[in-house]
Amino acid sequence: LCGDFNLVLNQDLDTYNYANVNNPKAREKLLEIMDDLQIVDYFRVLNPDKKIYTWRKKTPLKQSRLDYILISESLSNVVENFIIKPGYRSDHSAVILELKFNSFERGRGLWKFNNSLLTDKIYVDKVKETIEQVKIQYDYSDNLHICSGNTKEVDNSLFLEVLLMEIRGLSISYSSYKKKEQEKMEVSLINDITALESQEQINLELINAKKLNLENLRKQKLQGHFVRSRARWIEQGEKPTKYFLNLESRNFLNKTIKRVELEGKEIIYKQSSMLNHVKEYYEMLYTSINSDITNIDLEEIINCEIPKLEPKDSTSLDKEISEREVLEALKNMKNNKSPGSDGFTVEFFKFFWQDLKLFILNAINCIFLKKELPVSQRLGIISCIPKGSKPRQFLKNWRPIT
Repeated sequence: LCGDFNLVLNQDLDTYNYANVNNPKAREKLLEIMDDLQIVDYFRVLNPDKKIYTWRKKTPLKQSRLDYILISESLSNVVENFIIKPGYRSDHSAVILELKFNSFERGRGLWKFNNSLLTDKIYVDKVKETIEQVKIQYDYSDNLHICSGNTKEVDNSLFLEVLLMEIRGLSISYSSYKKKEQEKMEVSLINDITALESQEQINLELINAKKLNLENLRKQKLQGHFVRSRARWIEQGEKPTKYFLNLESRNFLNKTIKRVELEGKEIIYKQSSMLNHVKEYYEMLYTSINSDITNIDLEEIINCEIPKLEPKDSTSLDKEISEREVLEALKNMKNNKSPGSDGFTVEFFKFFWQDLKLFILNAINCIFLKKELPVSQRLGIISCIPKGSKPRQFLKNWRPIT
């Protein structure tokens, strides 16, 4: 949105020698529109404290920034330049926005389990069948920490990894099948409603029944948008539906680095070069300065007697972890969270607890004995998120979260 708005967004920074707020009701409405559509005054993002004006009056001298180019937050990564130039033939300055678009190859992204599958009896039965099949395939023995297979040995921690990988594959293929079926059903319902409404004698009861089915289908779709946007407002009445669709897109775009500006003012746009630079930047940031840190004697540094556990307490802590302890930990976990990079949610483990508890318990105790986590649990996925509204072409304004 651009033009002469005849108002200012920030009375302190955007006006000079003004006694009153200009067009206060219009200003409130514009701020409301900016909030709903998630558009920003990107000049102010780039220049948080700069005072510059686009309109002035000589007698008495009054100055203000009345002219704006407001853009979607998702475009902020492609802003190349934002310039205000003196105008002529007008008492307003020229406001110039330069955008530079570049194409990116998107990766496959991360999979997250769809909790709505837990209400699908066919899917639940398929998971139970898969568990039994994998158990037979690897000749799983309930009481052993090392289980012999036909061709190779699989310990309990690795068995759980393999089992979850099989269930994950099943979940992805079943979700894909279900999505296609729902899309077919939606098209069929729309065609039926259109045909029924075009008839001379309308069967209102049948039309309403089909519309209700269509509404329920679309509610399921919306639920997916709610989850992906990590929205706290689940009731549709809180905000318009478009809000959640925008939020889902915004969450992805806000984490996309479109360009990187180096200290020498060089700007990198090429995706492969940016990936290499980002990797090197964080490797250097997290490299320890003290190379001798591994050879330090903590007891010598602390210089006092470190208390020891009593033998009975030590024995109690070294015991195998019990089913009750694992279940208690699971119950205390928040729903709609994925405790690992495999994408399975807390609800999945709670729902299939009776089917999976033996494998989970044996895997945990196997890890405890080996003193080593399986490879997938030793990996972290790092995502960079922007620090507020700071210019995003500088890597120092991104925060890595694992």
